[in-house]
Amino acid sequence: MQRLSHIMSLSSTALVMLSTPALAQTPPAEAVNSSDIIVTAQRRSESLLNIPLAISATKGETLVKTGISDITSLRFSTPGFMTLSGVGFTQIYIRGIGNRILIGADPSVATFVDDVPRIYGALVDNLANVERVEVLKGAQGGLYGRNATGGVVNVITRQPRTDRVIAEGRVSYGEKKTFSGNIFVNIPLNENVAINVVGSRESHDDYIKNVATANPYQSYASLSASQAAALGDTGQRAYLLANPNLASALDKGSKVSRLNSLDRWYVASKIGFQGDGFTVTLGGDYNEDGGSNGNGWQNQNPAKTYAVYRSLMSTTGNLLFGAIAPTGPAVLPAAYVNPPQGKFESVGSIEHHSFIKDYGVSARADIDLPAMTLSSITAFRWNHGEFQGDVGISNVPLAGFVSEASRRFAYQELRMISTNDGPFTWLAGATYFHENVDITQTSVVLGQPFSPTRSTTTTTAFSGYAQGEYSVAERLKFIASLRYISEKKSGIYPAQTVTIFNYAPDTPVAGRPIGLVPGVAVAAASVSDTLNKLLPSATVSYGFEDGGNIYIRWARGLKTGGVNPLVHPAQTLGTVNAFKPEEVDTYEAGYKTNLFNHKVQLSAAIFYNDFRNLQVTRAGYTGLSLVMLNAGKAKTYGGELSVDWRVLPIFNISANMGYLHARYTEFKFAGIPQLQVRDFDLSGNTMLLAPEWQGSVTASVDKPISQNFNVAGTLLYSYMSKYFTTDDNNGIVAQKAYSLVNARIGVHTVDEKYGLYLSVKNMFNKRYAVYGTSSGTSDYIIPGAPRIISAQLEVKF
Repeated sequence: MQRLSHIMSLSSTALVMLSTPALAQTPPAEAVNSSDIIVTAQRRSESLLNIPLAISATKGETLVKTGISDITSLRFSTPGFMTLSGVGFTQIYIRGIGNRILIGADPSVATFVDDVPRIYGALVDNLANVERVEVLKGAQGGLYGRNATGGVVNVITRQPRTDRVIAEGRVSYGEKKTFSGNIFVNIPLNENVAINVVGSRESHDDYIKNVATANPYQSYASLSASQAAALGDTGQRAYLLANPNLASALDKGSKVSRLNSLDRWYVASKIGFQGDGFTVTLGGDYNEDGGSNGNGWQNQNPAKTYAVYRSLMSTTGNLLFGAIAPTGPAVLPAAYVNPPQGKFESVGSIEHHSFIKDYGVSARADIDLPAMTLSSITAFRWNHGEFQGDVGISNVPLAGFVSEASRRFAYQELRMISTNDGPFTWLAGATYFHENVDITQTSVVLGQPFSPTRSTTTTTAFSGYAQGEYSVAERLKFIASLRYISEKKSGIYPAQTVTIFNYAPDTPVAGRPIGLVPGVAVAAASVSDTLNKLLPSATVSYGFEDGGNIYIRWARGLKTGGVNPLVHPAQTLGTVNAFKPEEVDTYEAGYKTNLFNHKVQLSAAIFYNDFRNLQVTRAGYTGLSLVMLNAGKAKTYGGELSVDWRVLPIFNISANMGYLHARYTEFKFAGIPQLQVRDFDLSGNTMLLAPEWQGSVTASVDKPISQNFNVAGTLLYSYMSKYFTTDDNNGIVAQKAYSLVNARIGVHTVDEKYGLYLSVKNMFNKRYAVYGTSSGTSDYIIPGAPRIISAQLEVKF
């Protein structure tokens, strides 16, 4: 801690020294303009400071300077914002509200890119081609509809411009072959038509080193007698030497693959048409990620894993390999199965990968009509993912999975926005959404894949919404919104061959054998459910003459229910694993203002959330698949404070802090005996990914050093208190409080056409968890990226 304080002091001193102006070069201090960031959170352009809503907005250039290149990293600069990232998925939490169900349930925080929903946790979350990112906190059901119980993330990308040619490029290279390259081009074709193109390439070597042994059983047999004895050998080496065919068969499912590597491509283009009173924008994008990012799992409870390994080898192992030789005597010593590992090392004997293809097309038309603007937003998107992982996390192929998902949806929105000045303004619209998701889940035991479970879920949703804003007095406004949602969700399980797992002999179920029954033919099954719901909100705000406002707000949010696509009803004694919708009521009060002649902007908010019908997961008899259920209530409350201070024209400091109290108030479940889901009572536990304290400080300087060049530097310091990654508050996979520092310094030309920088992410090489969970085979975390130092070149024309 003393070292950190010392380095932070030196870094701060360096920035202050850089920011000390030369008298001949520096004009008088300028005020911060509250219109610096214009947001569209309420579907119309407004100043960030004047909008009566808790919202954090960050420009694309600020993301680059602070080393925030993806949605996951927004946690370091946005209080109340957290993410759960692993196995190709990114799930967002805001103020303690989120969803850790990676497959089969909708998110609790809605994500939109240019007003088109991105509903999959398997989205490619890079922030290329970004103009700004808006994080709306609290329930947003009125304007954004389903699955916005925690809030909304709006990503706004750069639009075609007809006024000038733009060409920009950025390339960086650093440790562990960390490469990032971006190019953006905007070309006016004539005075009414323009096109832009963006391309991005990101890659790096393994951020987690896999120290597993290739062909572990044959490799163990090849050890010398003294080497085996040092590991605790009790005859296994001799047994494998006497049964080489068994060693070869046990190694068949073993593969030492890469961990937390990245191989990502992104390309997008838009063409914009401007006419007399109308604009049309057509767009398309393609994302591909072919690495193993999010698969660097680290085992925090090797004793638990070893106990499962011994049990499987004495039961299922004989079923799979008994024709060759009994597997019980081949159980390798614990010191070999779970060898020592470093801070950024792990063992994985089953192949890891996260393959994602995400692409789509969209069309937007805006037409100026008398007293209003009519907008149409049309989109079609496809998402294909294949995720393979090793939940055994050991030096032998113990347990794993392969999940394949093919998703596609169509989206249409019509929106009308009034253009009058008031006193009454309004907006209204309607949306249509249709989605198909095909899921295949394959369990892998002792390296051997079993019959997959296949399912299809469909969702058809209609909604209509309206919002009105009335100026009661000169600066006193009342805002109300209402959305009606009608949704039908269906789950279809075709006739297929499945595997029946039963690894809970302490809770036997009549008619089901202990162990594993592969190749069971089952009949087709289906289930459907319909939801009709109203989502209202109301806000009262008072605007200040000098900019800013004070407001109070109430809103209701809804996350839809569904069916578990990973478990066939035949695997659950005919019980369809369905779960109900979640609901939340958000109460919020906020204050935003300019201070000291507009040199300081201050925003503060306090909030209270009443959360009902939690969607959670529990391990059932299906072993590697999860049972989804509803259990209990939760409440969260807290406060957030943000300050932006333009100290000098060349020096700016931004700081924010958040306090969050998030608890499950009634979190009980009686259990489902036929599914072997045990009862539990977690009332009083802290909610997932809900650090009590979260804050950051960003200092930036841009100082002339000659007539042609400026020196520019940015320092981001972020702090998070302890948080839990499981709802049972398992301390083994909890994350202790930590701080993280990113920095960038370099020079650029005065016209900003050229820049050369040196940057460092995670300056002090902190190990922190971006994912954690407890399964039947292990308790594990996935760490974030280690320290990466890189050089960056920027070119703009």
